[in-house]
Amino acid sequence: MVVVALFSKEYLQKQRRYFDIHKEASIMEAAVRGKTEFDIFLSHSYQDRDIIGALFKVMEEEMDFKVYVDWIVDTELDRTNVTAATAQRLKERMSLCKCLLFATSENQPKSKWMPWELGYFDGMKEKVAILPIVEKENSQNRYSGQEYLGLYPYITYQKDTNMNDRLWVRTDERTYVELREWLSEKLPAIH
Repeated sequence: MVVVALFSKEYLQKQRRYFDIHKEASIMEAAVRGKTEFDIFLSHSYQDRDIIGALFKVMEEEMDFKVYVDWIVDTELDRTNVTAATAQRLKERMSLCKCLLFATSENQPKSKWMPWELGYFDGMKEKVAILPIVEKENSQNRYSGQEYLGLYPYITYQKDTNMNDRLWVRTDERTYVELREWLSEKLPAIH
Protein backbone atom coordinates (compact mmCIF):
# COMPACT_ATOMS: atom_id res chain seq x y z
CA MET A 1 0.00 0.00 0.00
CA VAL A 2 1.34 3.42 -1.00
CA VAL A 3 1.17 5.92 1.82
CA VAL A 4 0.55 9.51 0.78
CA ALA A 5 1.23 12.00 3.55
CA LEU A 6 1.11 15.63 4.45
CA PHE A 7 4.14 16.92 6.30
CA SER A 8 3.49 16.96 10.02
CA LYS A 9 5.13 18.82 12.86
CA GLU A 10 5.61 15.41 14.50
CA TYR A 11 7.54 14.06 11.47
CA LEU A 12 9.62 17.24 11.14
CA GLN A 13 10.43 17.23 14.85
CA LYS A 14 11.71 13.66 14.44
CA GLN A 15 13.87 14.89 11.58
CA ARG A 16 14.99 17.80 13.72
CA ARG A 17 16.87 15.55 16.11
CA TYR A 18 19.42 15.28 13.29
CA PHE A 19 19.34 19.03 12.86
CA ASP A 20 20.78 21.52 15.33
CA ILE A 21 19.74 24.95 14.10
CA HIS A 22 22.76 26.67 15.65
CA LYS A 23 25.39 24.10 14.62
CA GLU A 24 24.10 23.58 11.12
CA ALA A 25 23.17 27.13 10.12
CA SER A 26 26.66 27.82 8.76
CA ILE A 27 26.77 24.44 7.00
CA MET A 28 23.41 25.11 5.35
CA GLU A 29 24.41 28.65 4.43
CA ALA A 30 27.59 27.35 2.77
CA ALA A 31 25.58 24.74 0.87
CA VAL A 32 23.37 27.37 -0.76
CA ARG A 33 25.72 30.35 -0.89
CA GLY A 34 26.95 29.74 -4.43
CA LYS A 35 23.56 28.93 -5.91
CA THR A 36 22.23 31.32 -8.50
CA GLU A 37 18.98 29.45 -9.09
CA PHE A 38 16.58 27.62 -6.79
CA ASP A 39 13.80 25.12 -7.35
CA ILE A 40 11.75 26.24 -4.35
CA PHE A 41 11.15 29.50 -2.52
CA LEU A 42 9.94 28.23 0.87
CA SER A 43 7.55 30.82 2.30
CA HIS A 44 7.06 30.25 6.03
CA SER A 45 6.70 31.85 9.42
CA TYR A 46 10.05 32.52 11.07
CA GLN A 47 8.45 31.26 14.30
CA ASP A 48 8.54 27.80 12.66
CA ARG A 49 12.29 27.98 11.95
CA ASP A 50 13.07 24.78 13.89
CA ILE A 51 10.78 22.60 11.75
CA ILE A 52 11.50 24.64 8.59
CA GLY A 53 15.21 23.95 9.11
CA ALA A 54 14.44 20.23 9.25
CA LEU A 55 12.20 20.53 6.16
CA PHE A 56 14.97 22.41 4.34
CA LYS A 57 17.41 19.64 5.16
CA VAL A 58 15.00 16.90 3.98
CA MET A 59 14.30 18.73 0.71
CA GLU A 60 17.94 19.61 0.02
CA GLU A 61 19.70 16.44 1.12
CA GLU A 62 17.16 13.67 0.68
CA MET A 63 15.12 14.99 -2.24
CA ASP A 64 17.86 16.94 -4.02
CA PHE A 65 15.95 20.21 -4.43
CA LYS A 66 17.60 23.62 -4.32
CA VAL A 67 15.63 25.48 -1.67
CA TYR A 68 15.64 29.18 -0.79
CA VAL A 69 14.95 29.96 2.87
CA ASP A 70 15.62 33.61 3.68
CA TRP A 71 17.28 33.19 7.08
CA ILE A 72 19.60 30.47 5.71
CA VAL A 73 20.66 32.15 2.47
CA ASP A 74 20.40 35.83 3.40
CA THR A 75 21.36 35.83 7.06
CA GLU A 76 21.65 39.61 7.20
CA LEU A 77 17.98 40.29 6.42
CA ASP A 78 15.83 41.75 9.20
CA ARG A 79 12.70 39.61 9.41
CA THR A 80 11.09 41.68 12.13
CA ASN A 81 10.50 44.78 10.01
CA VAL A 82 8.91 45.20 6.63
CA THR A 83 11.39 47.34 4.70
CA ALA A 84 11.86 48.25 1.05
CA ALA A 85 15.38 46.76 1.10
CA THR A 86 14.16 43.40 2.40
CA ALA A 87 11.28 43.38 -0.10
CA GLN A 88 13.72 44.10 -2.93
CA ARG A 89 16.03 41.25 -1.86
CA LEU A 90 13.08 38.86 -1.67
CA LYS A 91 11.90 39.94 -5.14
CA GLU A 92 15.39 39.26 -6.51
CA ARG A 93 15.46 35.83 -4.86
CA MET A 94 11.95 34.97 -6.08
CA SER A 95 13.03 35.72 -9.65
CA LEU A 96 15.66 32.97 -9.22
CA CYS A 97 13.12 30.38 -8.00
CA LYS A 98 10.96 28.05 -10.09
CA CYS A 99 8.08 27.83 -7.59
CA LEU A 100 6.90 29.01 -4.21
CA LEU A 101 5.75 26.55 -1.56
CA PHE A 102 3.63 28.24 1.13
CA ALA A 103 4.14 26.36 4.43
CA THR A 104 0.98 26.59 6.51
CA SER A 105 1.05 26.22 10.30
CA GLU A 106 -0.59 27.80 13.31
CA ASN A 107 2.08 30.54 13.07
CA GLN A 108 1.47 31.33 9.40
CA PRO A 109 -1.45 33.75 9.99
CA LYS A 110 0.85 35.90 12.17
CA SER A 111 3.47 36.32 9.44
CA LYS A 112 3.96 39.80 7.99
CA TRP A 113 5.73 38.49 4.90
CA MET A 114 3.92 35.32 3.81
CA PRO A 115 0.80 36.87 2.22
CA TRP A 116 2.98 39.37 0.37
CA GLU A 117 5.35 36.62 -0.87
CA LEU A 118 2.43 34.50 -2.07
CA GLY A 119 0.77 37.35 -3.95
CA TYR A 120 3.99 38.62 -5.48
CA PHE A 121 5.15 35.18 -6.65
CA ASP A 122 1.72 34.19 -7.96
CA GLY A 123 1.56 37.40 -9.98
CA MET A 124 5.09 36.92 -11.29
CA LYS A 125 5.24 33.20 -12.13
CA GLU A 126 1.90 31.56 -11.22
CA LYS A 127 3.78 28.53 -9.83
CA VAL A 128 2.50 28.38 -6.26
CA ALA A 129 1.45 25.44 -4.09
CA ILE A 130 0.47 25.15 -0.44
CA LEU A 131 2.65 22.96 1.77
CA PRO A 132 0.37 22.08 4.69
CA ILE A 133 2.12 21.28 7.96
CA VAL A 134 -0.35 19.38 10.12
CA GLU A 135 0.05 18.65 13.82
CA LYS A 136 0.46 14.87 13.84
CA GLU A 137 1.50 12.09 11.50
CA ASN A 138 -1.42 9.96 10.34
CA SER A 139 -3.61 13.04 10.18
CA GLN A 140 -6.14 12.97 7.40
CA ASN A 141 -3.92 13.29 4.34
CA ARG A 142 -6.07 15.63 2.36
CA TYR A 143 -6.03 19.36 2.43
CA SER A 144 -8.71 21.92 1.74
CA GLY A 145 -7.35 25.39 2.12
CA GLN A 146 -9.27 28.12 3.81
CA GLU A 147 -10.10 31.32 1.99
CA TYR A 148 -7.59 32.16 -0.75
CA LEU A 149 -5.30 29.22 0.13
CA GLY A 150 -7.93 26.88 -1.33
CA LEU A 151 -7.23 28.38 -4.77
CA TYR A 152 -3.86 26.64 -4.99
CA PRO A 153 -2.76 23.02 -5.33
CA TYR A 154 -1.15 21.43 -2.28
CA ILE A 155 1.93 19.29 -1.59
CA THR A 156 2.11 15.74 -0.26
CA TYR A 157 4.99 13.30 -0.12
CA GLN A 158 5.30 9.58 -0.61
CA LYS A 159 7.96 6.99 -1.28
CA ASP A 160 8.62 5.89 -4.85
CA THR A 161 9.44 2.31 -5.88
CA ASN A 162 13.06 2.87 -4.77
CA MET A 163 11.87 4.05 -1.33
CA ASN A 164 12.88 7.66 -2.03
CA ASP A 165 10.56 10.42 -0.82
CA ARG A 166 8.93 12.38 -3.63
CA LEU A 167 6.88 15.56 -3.51
CA TRP A 168 3.53 15.60 -5.30
CA VAL A 169 1.45 18.56 -6.39
CA ARG A 170 -2.25 17.75 -5.89
CA THR A 171 -5.45 19.53 -6.75
CA ASP A 172 -7.41 16.77 -4.97
CA GLU A 173 -6.85 13.20 -3.77
CA ARG A 174 -6.91 11.70 -7.28
CA THR A 175 -5.41 14.54 -9.34
CA TYR A 176 -1.67 15.01 -9.00
CA VAL A 177 1.76 15.26 -10.63
CA GLU A 178 5.31 14.87 -9.27
CA LEU A 179 6.82 18.25 -8.30
CA ARG A 180 9.74 18.04 -10.76
CA GLU A 181 7.30 17.37 -13.61
CA TRP A 182 5.12 20.28 -12.45
CA LEU A 183 8.17 22.53 -12.55
CA SER A 184 8.61 21.41 -16.17
CA GLU A 185 5.06 22.59 -16.94
CA LYS A 186 3.26 19.22 -16.67
CA LEU A 187 -0.20 19.62 -15.16
CA PRO A 188 -1.77 17.40 -12.50
CA ALA A 189 -3.78 14.53 -14.01
CA ILE A 190 -6.43 12.19 -12.63
CA HIS A 191 -5.02 8.83 -11.48
